[in-house]
Amino acid sequence: MAFIYAGLFTAFALMSGSGNAEGGGSLLSNLPNVLPWLPSWAVLLVAWKNPAAGAGLFLALAAASTMFFHTYRGIFPFLLISAPLIIISALFLIVSKQERMR
Repeated sequence: MAFIYAGLFTAFALMSGSGNAEGGGSLLSNLPNVLPWLPSWAVLLVAWKNPAAGAGLFLALAAASTMFFHTYRGIFPFLLISAPLIIISALFLIVSKQERMR
């Protein structure tokens, strides 16, 4: 789920508006749009090695994305952007608890 979340939003940010650029559009011109989504990839790498730390980081990322993207203003943006991060955090927390039980 975390791969899908990071991948879809990164791809959307990279391709959004590329057809409107002069000269037929360029994905390189949209590279700055990807910057807000890079932390989700970094947290995913940490979470893959340490699920407990990843759960906390994904929860912090959910709080940061809520403030950065102003998703607290409406339910649809919150469910689309912030809620998946909370669910991902819960899933990594479950995985870390299961690993401790082994």
